[in-house]
Amino acid sequence: MKFSALLLVSLLLFNGCTTDVVKNLRSYLGYDEEALLALKKGVISKDGDTKATIQAIYLNNTDKALYENGENFFVAVYIADDFDESKNYGLKNSKYKLNLNGSEAFKVIELDESSTLRKEMPLKSRWSHYYHVIFNKIDANELKLVFAYKNLAKSVLIYQKELQLK
Repeated sequence: MKFSALLLVSLLLFNGCTTDVVKNLRSYLGYDEEALLALKKGVISKDGDTKATIQAIYLNNTDKALYENGENFFVAVYIADDFDESKNYGLKNSKYKLNLNGSEAFKVIELDESSTLRKEMPLKSRWSHYYHVIFNKIDANELKLVFAYKNLAKSVLIYQKELQLK
């Protein structure tokens, strides 16, 4: 009984603080609400071990004027076994493919630490590689960003072009 009461009080406190923490985080970091809501994460794993992760934000919903040409994504990729590679890391790793609704990107820009876009995004991991990835415009409201390993395993992140905020 004491455990149940303690658990209930803890949950109420945690849920009560969650909104304030998120609001404070957003105002402190200055990120668009749309960018935070659009952040999606995916994992490729084998036998319980994480082999790769992807985190992505669909940028077109954050600033329609700035990202009007194509379908734009901010992408962070971590691949467990490519840190020994000097040239074939992240999205350059030929074992991994990224596509949007079946189409490959027409432009992939690697972002260094000084990049304005990278500084503005809510992802900060020294183990990941960061990219601005641009695909051709797609005539569908649902966008499926697929990060795949040799056609054996994949992670699918689903976005809506028109993000509806309440």
